[in-house]
Amino acid sequence: MLVLYGGTGFIGRHLCERAQVSSCKAVAVSRQSRPDFMKSSAPDVEFCRSDDLEIEAYLKQAKTIVYLANNSRPSTGARKVMDVVSADLENVTTFTEHLFDINPNCQLIYLSSGGQIYGPDHNAPISEKADAHPVTPYALGKLLNETSLDYFRHVSSPNILTLRLANPIGHWQVGTSHGFVSAAVKSCLTGQKLTVFGEGKNGRDYFDVDDFADFILSLHKSDKPFSGTYNIGSGNAHTEKDIIEIIEEEFQRDISVTFAAGREFDLPYAVLDITHAKKDLGWAPKTPLTQSLRKIGQAINPSAARV
Repeated sequence: MLVLYGGTGFIGRHLCERAQVSSCKAVAVSRQSRPDFMKSSAPDVEFCRSDDLEIEAYLKQAKTIVYLANNSRPSTGARKVMDVVSADLENVTTFTEHLFDINPNCQLIYLSSGGQIYGPDHNAPISEKADAHPVTPYALGKLLNETSLDYFRHVSSPNILTLRLANPIGHWQVGTSHGFVSAAVKSCLTGQKLTVFGEGKNGRDYFDVDDFADFILSLHKSDKPFSGTYNIGSGNAHTEKDIIEIIEEEFQRDISVTFAAGREFDLPYAVLDITHAKKDLGWAPKTPLTQSLRKIGQAINPSAARV
């Protein structure tokens, strides 16, 4: 069984859809049930509230658990450092300790943050060997969670895989409060103004989250256990201005852009070296950026997305 802990958020929904299509036995665990989504997009994926007693049975049966639950985002203010760090660290540590007490052989996959953990002062794809320099409470929390999982990897179970994600994009990002790409596509198709913070020259690493969901299912189906920390991305840099230009070309529409002051948590460059994930895990982003944009456009406005 595949357990998606925090399974009804942006990435979790894509995982649920892929589990449905591939007839993979899976359960989404979350504080929010999202019954409309589950019924329409993943009717065969079971659902369990994170505070239900039956979650214990699912954890015991799980072959693979993907930990997607988050209490913060990169924009979480610096004044909330203790709130962010203590809440996330306590949740991850308590969950992991309990999990390996009742199911010591399961595979745990923790989704961390790529660029946010590595911090500033980079101008070429960043490898896992680079020092961590978190510049936000969110990134600090992720790094401390990773350290906690390193501890459990050594003293409890080797089957802990940490994936440092760059910028996943997909159609379930639409309507959320994060995601520059989906915001830019929406602005293009609806005529709403797009706000760009800074000069639009921040380099980012975008990859299609459906590719990632297929990748997770391949790890789940494998008989091989996985361990360690790996970057997941495309390895390619696109600035905000690049994205705007590509979207305008793809949909043959102009985007009305407003530039605002840069934000402290926006890094100038956050692109990941994915060499090790390709070699050790078989990670291979496949979907062209323009195709990803098309899928997002269809989710926003099916008729407007056609040209």
